[in-house]
Amino acid sequence: RWGYDGERPFVLVPLSVLSSEGPGFALGIERILEILSDRYQIVMSRGRLSGSTEPQTRGNLTVFDWIPSIDEYLQACDLIISRAGHTTILGALVYGKPLVIIPIPDHPEQSGNARRASALGVAEVLTASQLTADSLGSAIDSVLRSPQFTTKATQIREIARSMSGVE
Repeated sequence: RWGYDGERPFVLVPLSVLSSEGPGFALGIERILEILSDRYQIVMSRGRLSGSTEPQTRGNLTVFDWIPSIDEYLQACDLIISRAGHTTILGALVYGKPLVIIPIPDHPEQSGNARRASALGVAEVLTASQLTADSLGSAIDSVLRSPQFTTKATQIREIARSMSGVE
């Protein structure tokens, strides 16, 4: 539907950025993703809720300010790179997608979420201070090449599908 080929992994990066962080974190990630876009097909949201929903495409990198139909991308991607918020992690697992997680520094809830996702075997965790094109590319490759991440995420997806949310 979006014109991506099946030869390169499809990576989704739906960011949520604290206002105190300003645009610096999203801009840094975007620069790193530009470097990595020769290896992957990447869709990124800068997390700007009031921003544009029109994509900007540079080669294999497509950037939105905000993706209104995020569930379609969650379903289609091979891997998700995100912060360590409950909503994104649970969304990834409902679709059986493994993650690379970069928790907000000094945020106990996100640190705990990242540790738990790693312990469940569904995520590699990088700290913001470790974040470089090399470290992110290595984490992506590790998750994509290791079937246990997808297997664990798929197992959790099946558990979630067997439950009645209303009940």
